Amino acid sequence: WVELRLISAGRNWEAIGAVAELYTPTRKITRFVHTSYSFASSNDHRLHFGLGTETTLRRVVVTWPGGKKTEVQKLRLNRITDVVEQGTGVPPGVRLLLDADKQIRSRAGSADTVTHGDWNSKQISRQ
Repeated sequence: WVELRLISAGRNWEAIGAVAELYTPTRKITRFVHTSYSFASSNDHRLHFGLGTETTLRRVVVTWPGGKKTEVQKLRLNRITDVVEQGTGVPPGVRLLLDADKQIRSRAGSADTVTHGDWNSKQISRQ
C-alpha cells in the first residue's frame, strides 16, 4: 500500500479537488481528494492506494486544484507520504499539526512519513 497526504496552498491546504495517479509497471490507479462520499459524512483526506501483490512503483502524478502538476518518484511502499505543492509552502499552523501527527506515528512504530515539496518554506503564494 501507499498513502498520500496532499498539502496545497492557502485555505484549501487539504487539496480538495486534487487528483493523484499512481503508476506501477502493470497499471494506473487514480484517486481524488473529496470532502465526503455521501450525505452528512466526512472522510480522511489522505489517498490510499492498495497494491495487492505489486512491489514496484514507477511514479505518482498529482494534479493540484489550481492545475499545476507534481511528479513524485521513488516512493516507498507501506508508508504515508506528504506531498506539498511546489512553490506554496505549508501554513505554519498546518505544519505544527502535521509535525505532531508524524511524531505520534513514529512513537507508535507505525509507518513513517516522507515529505516531497516545500515543507519548510514559510512563503505561501497567493495566485
